[in-house]
Amino acid sequence: MNAILYTGAGHTLKFDKSQFGYEGAIALELLEPYLHTNQTVYMDNYCNSPAVAKTLLDYSNYCCGTLRKNKKIVPKPDGLGPWQS
Repeated sequence: MNAILYTGAGHTLKFDKSQFGYEGAIALELLEPYLHTNQTVYMDNYCNSPAVAKTLLDYSNYCCGTLRKNKKIVPKPDGLGPWQS
């Protein structure tokens, strides 16, 4: 199991936090040894985002979990769905 200790603003992450959010970038960095292993990662809504899910899929991994739709890095839907009027 991996861990990253928060040491202040001087820590640089391997993944872009503007794309994944700080918590998503940390999650991807912690999962780095397990990438390309075809495993499923179960995530809560704190570190999950469409960008994290897409990146995991690009690395031959999968994710399952909840997603907060009001999170800053979650894109807004383009239009109304068929269930909305």
